[in-house]
Amino acid sequence: MPTLRRKLLRDIAAGKARFFAVAFLVFLGLALYLSNWLGYRSLDNSYKQASLELKYNDIIIKVSRAPETVAQDLAGIGGVQTVYPRVVLESGCDLPGGDNIVCQLMGMPTQDQPPVNQVLIEEGNYFQPGGNDTCLLDVHLADFYDIGPGAAVQVATPVGNQNLQVVGTVASAEFFIVSGERDMIASPQNYGVLYVSQQWLQESFGMTGEDNQFCFLVDEGSDAAQVMNEAENVLAPYGVLYASLGDDTEPRQLLDLDVQGFKQLALFFPLLFLLVAALSLFMILTRMVHLQRRQIGTMMALGLSHRRITTHYLTYAMLVGITGAVTGMVAGYFLAGWFTNLYAESIGIPLIYRVMDWEAVAEGLVAALAACLLASILPVRSILKFMPSQVMQGDLGEKKAAVGRLSLAERLLPPLRRLSITFKMPLRNLSRDRRRAALNIIGIVFAVMLMLVALGFMDTMKDIFDFYYDDFIRYDADAYYSSPVPQSQAQDLTSLPAVKEADPYLYVPCRFEKDGDVLGDGLLQAFPQDSQLIGLYDEKGNKLELPDSGALLSNWFYDGLGVRTGDTVELVTPVGSMQVEVKGFAKQMGGLIMFADLSWIQQSAGADVVNGAFVASVGPSGTELRDDLLQGEGIAGVEITSFTKEMMQSEFMGLMDIFAGIMIVFAVAMALALIYNTVSIAFIERKKEVSVMLSLGSGMGRIAGMFTVENVLVALIALVPGLVGGYFFTVWMMKSYSSEFFSAPAVIYTVSYFVSAAVVLVVVLLAEIPGLRHAARMDLAETIRDRST
Repeated sequence: MPTLRRKLLRDIAAGKARFFAVAFLVFLGLALYLSNWLGYRSLDNSYKQASLELKYNDIIIKVSRAPETVAQDLAGIGGVQTVYPRVVLESGCDLPGGDNIVCQLMGMPTQDQPPVNQVLIEEGNYFQPGGNDTCLLDVHLADFYDIGPGAAVQVATPVGNQNLQVVGTVASAEFFIVSGERDMIASPQNYGVLYVSQQWLQESFGMTGEDNQFCFLVDEGSDAAQVMNEAENVLAPYGVLYASLGDDTEPRQLLDLDVQGFKQLALFFPLLFLLVAALSLFMILTRMVHLQRRQIGTMMALGLSHRRITTHYLTYAMLVGITGAVTGMVAGYFLAGWFTNLYAESIGIPLIYRVMDWEAVAEGLVAALAACLLASILPVRSILKFMPSQVMQGDLGEKKAAVGRLSLAERLLPPLRRLSITFKMPLRNLSRDRRRAALNIIGIVFAVMLMLVALGFMDTMKDIFDFYYDDFIRYDADAYYSSPVPQSQAQDLTSLPAVKEADPYLYVPCRFEKDGDVLGDGLLQAFPQDSQLIGLYDEKGNKLELPDSGALLSNWFYDGLGVRTGDTVELVTPVGSMQVEVKGFAKQMGGLIMFADLSWIQQSAGADVVNGAFVASVGPSGTELRDDLLQGEGIAGVEITSFTKEMMQSEFMGLMDIFAGIMIVFAVAMALALIYNTVSIAFIERKKEVSVMLSLGSGMGRIAGMFTVENVLVALIALVPGLVGGYFFTVWMMKSYSSEFFSAPAVIYTVSYFVSAAVVLVVVLLAEIPGLRHAARMDLAETIRDRST
């Protein structure tokens, strides 16, 4: 076996723990990269393929009501492949167990599946011909209440409650995330989707021969936005409530936001891991080269070329990279499957199409190996530029502090000079080899940063959740009507036994324009100026009040659209348009929302009507409060806040916690591997020093104390830049994650800074244990004789 190959194997065997610790960092980076990237690709492919198979609409337009015959005019628009008119309404629904929810009724043909927005039968059957008294349940609702084919539900209609038999449960590309008229995300405990006969729906709600929603498929290559504009012009006489491209609807944007989040995290965290792996490998090889300089000098003197010596150390780095990368790719593939199934199950993607992206695998492998190679070149080349005699004698032009020289801390604080050797020596060691100290500090800085970023992600999600359900929403229930009613009718809810306070509101879908340009579609929320059931705050946490005139806008108008206080925004609604002065901006999770005083909106519109009320309870909650509110005249449905909060906390926040928890586990593992390398190599460099101290009678307790003090000092120095860097990385990550439908400024709780610091300090103490155990067992005479170490 060639000498250099034998030396390589011996180097690996002698430092196998360090070898596998760096390989473990590469493993973490590749596993995290592929699990997130393949998870992103699989989820993205799954919902796109499901949308394609189920013929999800390219355009959807809702109007007040329009004759069915207008569909013929819409079909004649250039680029329209198919147009499907239907009726979509909200009403109350009594379920088999006695629960009452708000349901979205979707009109469907009973002969065959519709040409647009088909459903996937999960259980049971599709409508049978003439099945006007049957329905299909969306899987979210069916699973939550455990309702299957054969059950009966009762739907409230203008002509009285009517019984429908469930013949099947279905999944739809429209409702991967269930969204109501007023909520981006609805709890199945409050809200569900029922697919019913189009004919039955028209007859029961007095819309015979009329529709209120039109779904389009467009020809491949056609400009869907242009088609939508032409369709809006055709439907303008019938009061367009909203028009959207299929992928621009709020549920789709929320889904896409989550899926794209996998993509961003697939790039951000693994790059950080690979950077740390490269740094760790650089430290190992730098110190290995430094420790083996006499061996390298001898090889140079014996005539070995620079290329062969360089190749020797590059091979070490390549073996590290290959060991970590191959195992990381295998783990990443299986983690991606677990991520995909977990996420798809939580949001109800009915069809899962796994993707194996070999290009991404190759890119990850190349990135890992490149990081290892680049980290190994500099240490080797730095020593090969000297003459063999210089290398063997250690005369490499390095500047070191003189032995025994006072440390910087001792010079600045003279009382430190009276410390015992246990504390004084660590201070002087940091000054004696500043490069080693700097590399240790940089490694721990990265560990602290990664830990804080993971905790900051969790804190930001929790802050959004707490703000929305503790500060913004202060009501116990949202009672709403299927059509506008006089304000006095909503105020009469206070006569119900369970109601303490009822603030009427008007929610209106609308379009926002500025200087003739469309800003986007959103929602007008008008409620009493003195209402205490809605809390409005700016992004600094200051309480906001509704202005007497004009309005407050959600913060995305400011952050993403460039609207400023004092600007004028045109509010376009089905019943008319109005110019509104912007009086400020309110913190919101996402969406384009305008908040205005109810009386001012009513006066401007000339109509004293509302379509719901926020309700505070005198005590009863849950189903008891819902049942009492349903006794109110004209109430179509009730959303109980605690139900929605519980669903969001258990499903969406639970999923976020799992994901962030995995990031924290990876961060702790990375910190342990990284700090183990820095601490163990520092011990090896001072192995002779330790052996001399032991031979002179110093006990292991004192030596352990010196190492602990030095390592803790390094960690404490690294904490400040690590925590600051972690904060800015978190801010950057959340900014890149923000959009119209999700806007979240980074929030890091104070406890997270302390937790990050405490975890890293504990890891530092754990990482020094192997080195101290080795010191206690080493042969002092042999170590002192071994001049190479």
